[in-house]
Amino acid sequence: MQSLQRLAPQAISIRGTVVPIGEQKFPQSFGAVARAIWPTKTAFVLAEIAGTSDRQAKDWLAGRVPPPAILIAAIVVEITRRH
Repeated sequence: MQSLQRLAPQAISIRGTVVPIGEQKFPQSFGAVARAIWPTKTAFVLAEIAGTSDRQAKDWLAGRVPPPAILIAAIVVEITRRH
């Protein structure tokens, strides 16, 4: 059996699936929840909360990179504040 490193030297394993680096996809449920909470200018709002760029926020919403903990906390606070 060939090693994972020889088959895909630039890959990682996500939940048992080999994914080439640069093509990882994170669950898009974060984006769906964020858009439900902040339906207008979602990327702008997330960028303001995290203190980063709009472009980075769009990557979080698209599921290309995982969102930082501060945004998860902001979502939890917003959900509990509304109920």
